Amino acid sequence: MKIKVDPQAKRFYLAANEWVPVIGHEIRVGKYRFSAVPMSGSIVISDVRSGMKVFSTPIDFHTSFLTATKEDAMYFLLTIIGEALIEVIEKHKDFDEIINKSAQSMIERLGEMPPIEAVDTDWMFEEVSDIAH
Repeated sequence: MKIKVDPQAKRFYLAANEWVPVIGHEIRVGKYRFSAVPMSGSIVISDVRSGMKVFSTPIDFHTSFLTATKEDAMYFLLTIIGEALIEVIEKHKDFDEIINKSAQSMIERLGEMPPIEAVDTDWMFEEVSDIAH
């Protein structure tokens, strides 16, 4: 399966008691779309259509070292997270059905998900770069 990471940050919505806005990056794995969002010491990977959490990975020293720059973060999402997503998809032969049922359930429970929007986060990397020099 082809993996692609969008370097443009976006505002996604996770399913909880309501649609929760979060900012992260989109990872496409084959026909599937996921968001990768740093939250509470983890990177949370969720399905874009349903807001359903697929898995999370802790942000520890090793992870923070691998994601020190935007380019590093994109590579980490492409390789480590992208490969983990392929494993999840291949493990669940009914992955399409799981995602579709989850999306329908969330819409019934929470209403339509707000639209996903591009957001500018490059200023964060610029400020860190300025401090480092």
